[in-house]
Amino acid sequence: MQEITVYDASGDLLTNLVQWDADVYIYVTDADIDTAYQMHFFNSTMDEALVVNTEISDSTLKAKIPNILLTQPYAIVGYIKTRDSKKLEEKCLYRFRINVIKRPKPSDFIHVKSDDYVSITYILEECRDYASATKKSASDASASATASKSYAVGGTSTRQNEDKDNASYYYKQTKTSEANAKSSETKAKSSETNAATSAQNAKTSETNAKASETNAKSEAAKAANSASAAKTSEKNSKSSETAAKESEEIALEAASDSEKSASAAASSASTSAQSASAAKSSETNAKTSETKAKSSETNAAASEGDAKNYSNLSKSYAIGTNGSVRKDDNTDNAKYYYELALELCDTLNGAILPRGTITSKQFFSLGNSDKVAGYMYNISDGFTTDATFREGAGHVYPNGSNVYYTTDGYWDCFYGTMDDLLQTVSNLQSAVTSLENMLFNNEVVIGLCANDGSQIVTSSGETIGAWWRLLTS
Repeated sequence: MQEITVYDASGDLLTNLVQWDADVYIYVTDADIDTAYQMHFFNSTMDEALVVNTEISDSTLKAKIPNILLTQPYAIVGYIKTRDSKKLEEKCLYRFRINVIKRPKPSDFIHVKSDDYVSITYILEECRDYASATKKSASDASASATASKSYAVGGTSTRQNEDKDNASYYYKQTKTSEANAKSSETKAKSSETNAATSAQNAKTSETNAKASETNAKSEAAKAANSASAAKTSEKNSKSSETAAKESEEIALEAASDSEKSASAAASSASTSAQSASAAKSSETNAKTSETKAKSSETNAAASEGDAKNYSNLSKSYAIGTNGSVRKDDNTDNAKYYYELALELCDTLNGAILPRGTITSKQFFSLGNSDKVAGYMYNISDGFTTDATFREGAGHVYPNGSNVYYTTDGYWDCFYGTMDDLLQTVSNLQSAVTSLENMLFNNEVVIGLCANDGSQIVTSSGETIGAWWRLLTS
């Protein structure tokens, strides 16, 4: 281990300080120092060193001595912890010592507590914020899943009249309307057939009436001929009188039969007219039934259109449509939030290895050897993300943000306490396992909307809500 010399802000050698000094910075210059390595400070009364983040410029490290050490009259010992990027070794290779000369405490001295060294409290606060953001994402995913179910099959009590305002209901209504339309069409065709039959019967009756009328006229002509023959016989021979009378009686009977035939013909004609009227009425009824059938068919088509619209909306909330139904629905759907939760669980399941605090300039200059899955860096100043971050470029983060390298080769940020983070990991693992089991048991159908959009949930009621309660517990 190498003993090194430290300097003050003026560039003077720094070997002694006086008790009750405050806010003292030290500077270390060495050609081999190329990273803002952390410094560890302690004195003879301490069992634990205070870790301080440094700044680097032109191979010179700058660090602030914790004020708490300057309130005690004991020599301050410091170490510089380095890391070999090739051997992946961390060693304290530099050591320095600064004497603290004892003096009475000034009467006007006021100790102001400041976070001039790294503590676990700060890290835990960052972890707690990240866990809170994770829980909100889970809650948003649960709400999207509930809305998807509401528009697919209803039964969530989240929308007014949702049990009759969903894709499944409209699909059933479409089927019912389609069946009614077909029934009306069948009845219309039957009425049309009956009307045609009645019309044909009317024509037949009319033909028969005309035939009867012709026969009546023929019989009347025969009767007239018989009467004429009788009179001629009477003139020609009185001896034929008896025969003439008999012929006259025959003529009278024929005339009577003729009158009866004429009456029958008139009755047949009346019946034919009634049949023709009934045929017209049947034809009118047939046209009315046909109109109603077309109206039912139109309503069925409209219901089918509504069913398709709600089917598309159900698909949008379930797996997304690349923005064709709702804006940005490719990242605002149940499947996306599920995969995001699964990915987060896989990511957090790996080990997080703190790598110390560095500046944003140093961070964006890290080489490939410092980009290992699980490596976490604390960025001392605010920065803006670029394309190497999972969330993309253009996102601003404040001083002290924690950044870790993921297994798929991106940088990501997180907040919250370590205990909360571990609890979130446990909750996410349980939730993902539960959801996978439901998927294998056909209890939750995430991708069914790609087929007909008629439903999202086929289970007995637990559905997606059960595993989201695990996430938000």
